[in-house]
Formats: sequence, structure tokens, C-alpha cells
Amino acid sequence: MLKVQDHLFARPGKYHIVQCCNCDLVYVNPRPTLEALASHYPDNYFAYTTLEEMSWLMQRILLPVARANANSRIRSIERIIGPLPEKTKVADVGCGLNLFLRYLCELRKCEGVGVDFNAKVTDYACKKFNIPIVCGTLHDAGFESGQFDLVTMHEYLEHEPNPLKVLTEARRITRTGGHINIEIPYIGGLPAKIFGSCWSQYDVPRHLVFFTSQTLKKMLGCCGYQLISVRKYGVPFITGMSVLHALGFNKLGGMRGPGWLLVGVAGIPFLPFVPFMHEFMSVFARAE
Repeated sequence: MLKVQDHLFARPGKYHIVQCCNCDLVYVNPRPTLEALASHYPDNYFAYTTLEEMSWLMQRILLPVARANANSRIRSIERIIGPLPEKTKVADVGCGLNLFLRYLCELRKCEGVGVDFNAKVTDYACKKFNIPIVCGTLHDAGFESGQFDLVTMHEYLEHEPNPLKVLTEARRITRTGGHINIEIPYIGGLPAKIFGSCWSQYDVPRHLVFFTSQTLKKMLGCCGYQLISVRKYGVPFITGMSVLHALGFNKLGGMRGPGWLLVGVAGIPFLPFVPFMHEFMSVFARAE
């Protein structure tokens, strides 16, 4: 058992991270309710910062990076499942500002809908980018069975109190032969072992579940998906977050431009080792 504190906002308390003896899944126990979790996503949480709330410099950095990330994700998706035809129906769960769907619809003419439980962000993104978003959980959305060709969950599933339930719902709304793409932290990599309770992806209590490829494969199989691809990777500079946590920086959640520069500097010594520092994995599965 591991005890981890909230390094992003330095709120009091420690959270127990345990491993299931039967399936090896690692998770926070006890897990907070959805109502309790809402207070841990303040308006200054970086994933929910609107463009107008960012400095001119951060906007100039974020938008090109977001577009490059979207392009990279689109290429990764098409390498695995083939080209995305026009009007491909896509649901992006945990969409945040909806930047991925914005670029996906712009570059591939897909028909996308986002899902996120933060009302401020869903209202903003819907008006800003004119792409439909459901405010709430995937179950709240009430999509039709088999409605989507592709479901994406990028940096989302680790936030779910009940990942099995949400993957079961994702399978229901994915047509047979359609796909799901999940990007999540990878607990089996070197950074998790090196930094222990200071690993940045133990972002409790926002991150609740931590997967290896095997534990995710088991869960996907239970929901009616067949795993077809796993890619483990590191992200340049992200290790700097763990370095700062280890040095006692415990209020990184409200960082602005200079704060992110500090993260980058802290991660520089690890840049040569990024190919070996697997912190995330991108997983594809087919709906059977």
C-alpha cells in the first residue's frame, strides 16, 4: 500500500493506493464520490483554463501545441484503424476544452461530440468551437446503441471512480467493428518506480485508477472489446513534475507560464532517457 498526497493543490490528507489481489488493478481506496470529487477540480485546474484566461504568450504556445498533438493523435489512430472517412462519428469522453475534436473535425471532417462534467468548460467550448458537448458523465449523455465509429478517452479513464462501468457504456455506444482509443498514465514504467509517491501521475484524488497493459486488457475484454494495440511512451519534460514534487513543490495546479517553465527546466536532465521513461500508454481496442 502507498500513501500519496495532493501535490497539485496541497489540500490536506493522504490517499491510500492499493492493488487488487485477484486482478492486479491498482486504485485509490476508498474512492471519493463524484460529488466529493467536484471540489478537487477548481476553476484554475489547468485542463479547465479557457483561452481568454491565459496570457498572450500561453495562447501562442498552447494552440500550436494542441494542433500538433491532435495531428499526432490522428496519425496514430489512422495507423491502427485506417483512414478516417468524412462523417466518421466520434465521441470524445473527458474532452475538456474540446481542442482535439475541433482539429479532428477541421482536418478530417468527422462528426464529433464531446462529453465532460465541468459545466463552465462545456458551455465555453460549445460556444467557442461550435461542436456539441454533453455536460455530465457518459451515462448522462444517453447516446444510442452503436451510434459511434470511434470513442476516444484521452487522459480521462484514470479519473473515473468506476472505469468498468464507463467502458461498458462506451462499448454499448460503439458499433460492432468500431474502435476505442484510450490514453492513460502507465503505472508499470520506470518513472512510477523511481519517484514512488511523488510520481506526478499519482495525481490524487483526481486520478483514481492506474493501469498496466494487462489490467486494461482484462477490463476491456470484460466489456466486449478486443485489445489490438498498445504503445507505451514518455513525454519530454513531464518528468519535471515528478522532480518538483520530490523537491517539495506541492501547489503546481494553479501554475501559469513561469511555473511551466520551471517544470521544463526540472525535466531537462531526463531528456536523453525519455525513450525509456514510459509514463503513458495509448491503447486501441475493437468492439466485438
